[in-house]
Amino acid sequence: MIEITSHVISSRGYHVEMFVPFVVFWALISGGNCARILGIIPFPSYSHQIVFQPLWRELSLRGHQVTTLTTDPINDAKLTNLTEIDLHFSYDAWRSVLAEVVEGTQNNFVKSVRAMTLAMQEFSRRQLAHPSVQGLIHGDASFDLLIVEYFLPSMFAFAERFRCPHIGVSSVDVPSNVLRLIGHPIHPVVYPDYMLSFTDHSTLLKRLKSIAFSLYAEFEYNHYLYSLQQELVETSFGSNYSSLVEMAKNASLLFTNSDPILYKPKPFLPNVIQIGGGSYRIPPAPLPNKLVGVLDAASSGVIYFSLGTNVNTENLPNETRKAILEAFAELPYTVLWKFDSDDIPKA
Repeated sequence: MIEITSHVISSRGYHVEMFVPFVVFWALISGGNCARILGIIPFPSYSHQIVFQPLWRELSLRGHQVTTLTTDPINDAKLTNLTEIDLHFSYDAWRSVLAEVVEGTQNNFVKSVRAMTLAMQEFSRRQLAHPSVQGLIHGDASFDLLIVEYFLPSMFAFAERFRCPHIGVSSVDVPSNVLRLIGHPIHPVVYPDYMLSFTDHSTLLKRLKSIAFSLYAEFEYNHYLYSLQQELVETSFGSNYSSLVEMAKNASLLFTNSDPILYKPKPFLPNVIQIGGGSYRIPPAPLPNKLVGVLDAASSGVIYFSLGTNVNTENLPNETRKAILEAFAELPYTVLWKFDSDDIPKA
């Protein structure tokens, strides 16, 4: 405890009481290092959203003024410093092509990626046209920092709009084309992209596939998608904005939801930081009694299998579902599969 006593400062002849208001004022402003933060996670996928919800929660609880553009709001009345713009309608555009994307990964990868690109263009167009988003763009709000998901380039324009630095985030491992954009060298032979079905380069065919995919991704995302997204920026923000490629290069940091323990080790520049496994998780709700009974009765252990929210099990080819069931049948464990249909195939 600091005790301020009443005595004369001999060198100046002033009473210390004169400095008490100044000390109190300085203590108040020195503790007010709170920022106005804009967080944008526009991809309509719950798995993309939950990675960063603890971040918004914690920033708001620490006194920062946080505004988010999200497809899955937290909706917690206790977070008085958190303002959420609900973009849940974006799921319609994504779900309309999701079956085609999943099917394409099995039969026609190029077709699958193009369908994904066009879907991203459509739901980002709808998001930027939303009245609340337009109000943010053309209003008088100001922000000190932008935290933005590095999937939809048009969202980078918010950093230039508010003249603030921005941090890129990724809910998965960073795609190779994004790393190259921010000046990070990555070789497709040594480090295949996470979207490929292999992680090593043990055969010549795999190396050639990795190189071909790298060239294709460079064209599809860094040229085709970026040109489409640039048009959205001109429509939604104005024509006097920099190119999205230049905006992407200006990221101060890039946080990736990957864990070095689970991924193949690879070198990163200092501005790329792996945060996988390090974020605070919201305490889960209690399990249903029926599920608790299944877990307690599983003497050999339990495997929980879920394909997340993007892959609907109804859209899986019958051969794939059958292969999964046959593999589970060989295991000595109880397997819980999060299935999206009552029509469950037999192994």
